[in-house]
Amino acid sequence: MKQSPALAAGRPAIRGQFLRFIAVGLLSTLLDGVTYRVTMAAIDIDLAKALGYLVGMSCSIACNYHWSFGYRGGRSTAVVAKSVLVYLLALGLNVAVNRCGILLLGTDPYGTTAAFLLAVGASTIFNFAGLRGWAFR
Repeated sequence: MKQSPALAAGRPAIRGQFLRFIAVGLLSTLLDGVTYRVTMAAIDIDLAKALGYLVGMSCSIACNYHWSFGYRGGRSTAVVAKSVLVYLLALGLNVAVNRCGILLLGTDPYGTTAAFLLAVGASTIFNFAGLRGWAFR
């Protein structure tokens, strides 16, 4: 089956966007994880997870806006609002997956780390699809 030229041309762009998105995600995840670990002993674990996610989200929106998706439309309130909405929906997903992971795996360091990684994976996939397919279209 022969592929259309437009589809073939789009693959390198998607690959590059995804790789930049992952690089930004690694930095954001580091900020999320550090914030989560530092605050989880002092506040409710779900609140600590949400706070960590919000710190990572702020970094991610700032970096993805121009670098990952190459948005050149200027400072669009609509694009920022769409990005924030995608991230807030992903926040709910992130906290819910983290909570389910903790319920299943426990609150020891291995359980919380595994739950954290599952939550990051689920929200990363959701974010990329939402940002690329809707916010930065």
